[in-house]
Order: sequence, then C-alpha cells, then structure tokens
Amino acid sequence: MQKNMDTLKTGTLTEKDLKKPRLPATFASESVFSVRNIDVLIEWKGYDESWSEEKRIVIRERIEALARLLQRVSHVKNLQVLQCIGYVDDVKHSRVGFILALPVHKKGTLVSANTSQQTPKNPDQSVTLYSMLGSKMQSVPELGQRFSMAIALCRTVLQLHAVGWLHKGIRSENVLFVDGGSETSTAGVADLTFPWLVGFDYSRPDTESAITETLSTYSKLQDIYRHPDSIRVVGAANPVTTRYRRAFDVYSLGCVLLEIGLWIKLEEAWKDKYSQNPSIFRQRLVEVWSKDLARKCGKTYELVVRTCLQGIGTGQNESVSGKIDLEIFHRDVVCRLQSCVV
Repeated sequence: MQKNMDTLKTGTLTEKDLKKPRLPATFASESVFSVRNIDVLIEWKGYDESWSEEKRIVIRERIEALARLLQRVSHVKNLQVLQCIGYVDDVKHSRVGFILALPVHKKGTLVSANTSQQTPKNPDQSVTLYSMLGSKMQSVPELGQRFSMAIALCRTVLQLHAVGWLHKGIRSENVLFVDGGSETSTAGVADLTFPWLVGFDYSRPDTESAITETLSTYSKLQDIYRHPDSIRVVGAANPVTTRYRRAFDVYSLGCVLLEIGLWIKLEEAWKDKYSQNPSIFRQRLVEVWSKDLARKCGKTYELVVRTCLQGIGTGQNESVSGKIDLEIFHRDVVCRLQSCVV
C-alpha cells in the first residue's frame, strides 16, 4: 500500500507545518482514463534511523498491517475511523505518513472520498475536540449532542478492541470532526455527533508477541491522558515497564468522556505536583472532578466515566479473558451511555 510522495499535493509547507501531527492534502489517484483528486489528511509517524534492522522490519510490517486495517474496517458499522488509502515514506524527515481519505456524503450514501475530477475543495475542513473545548468561539454543545459524541467514541473503541488492536493515543486532540462527515451534516458545519478517531501512530496489535514502542517525544498535554500504570513521570522519558493493554485505552477514553461532559480541557484539572505521581491525578479525577458530571450530565454518565477511570474487567489478566472484558465494556459503558436521555 505504499504510495509515491509525488501523488500528494500539500502546498508550500512552513517549519510549523512540518511539526504538526497531521496535514491536509490532496491525493491524485490515477486510473487508465482519468485522475481523481481526493481530499485527505496525512497522519505522520516518525521513525528513528538508529533502529536495528530487526526492529525496522517489525515496524514496517506493523505500518503495512495498520494501513490495511484502516482500509478494511472504515466501512464497519460503529467504527468511526477514516479510510486509509495507503502510506508514504518521507525519508527526508524520517517519518511515514498514513493517507486518510476525508468522508463525503452524497445522495444519502457514505462514500470514502471526494472523487470529483474537478479541483477539490480545501481539505482542511476538520477541527479537533481539543480545539473546541473551552473555546470562546464555540458555545457548549447541547447535552444530546455530547451524549451522541460520547456514544460514538465508545462504540469505536469497542470495535477497535474487538478486531484485536490497541489505539494507545486516545485524547481529545485525536478526536476529529469533519465538514460533510455525516449524512445529516450541513455544508460548512462539522457534525458534532459524528466524531472520527485518529492518531494511530503508536497503535499495535493486541498480542503478546507485539513489541511496544517507546514515545519519540514527551508532552505533558499528551501524558495526562495516559493510565498511571503506563507512565512514571509526566512530560519526561519513561522506560516501558508495563505492557500496554486495553484497560489503558479505556482509561484514556474516560478522560475524554470527562472533557465532553464538563466541556473543559483535561489540563484544567492538572497541577504540576501530580507529575511525579500520576496516580494522584487519577484519584482526583475520580473523587473530585467526576462528581460535577452528575449535576451536568446525570448519574448514569458519571457512573460510566468513573467506570472507565477506575478500571473494567479483569485488569492484569484481561489477555486471558479478553472476550469477557469486551462484553463488560459493552454492558457497563456503551449500553449505559445509550440509556442517557435529555
């Protein structure tokens, strides 16, 4: 599924653009009789030139497998991920870019991309949940919209785990809303009830043999979404001491659900004194911040968030009884959220 860099048009890039995790572009898909311009996002995954040949092969195989997964499952019901057309190797900047087609609805039918042969629209028609939270330009969405947003994200995580993959980067920065992203969306207005989960750069299969990559960069604003068992110090290099597992994804999901319910950025609950002991932050989220959810979103929503933050299923033994954990997640998170009404 590897593509040539020449098939992408990004315009003139600044140094700031090169540091962004994703970039809008157009992809030229050639056939025998025509060239189609498809609106896409490029999601970058950096790699280290010093990696051993063995690790390079493993990561290459994972990149190929992830690209094929995102191509195959993009049409699966309740799995809100963008379809992957392929990937490019940006050797100059030591990174791989996943080419993700922006969705376009036409005549009530979901299609994977804009296949018009005319000049495509500006593909940068997306906004992240993180950028909307607390924004003075964005009013707080209606409670029903926030419930729908939360349900869609939980269903997506459930389906992703069901096909045997871990996300490893669930946070509001990786929740995307796209202009024209659903059948009911209005032109020029992103549908807030139809979120897309992106940010798969560290995703891996949920198997005992799959290696866990250490992060290439460290950021407090990303680390605060991580389960305290997976990180020792926030905003610094951390050795991998615990294998990543589903419970860590669910914890990060709980952090995002908290943001959606209170409509605040998670960093508003953070204090620097938590850096050396992230478990204290988790305790504060459960015991203090989640209490506000009952008043703003109802007791059921609060219970769902607390369940995600405190843990679901068998914890350390979940690889042995993974099927049970998926059933528990469906019952205690997805079904409960679906019962939330305005």
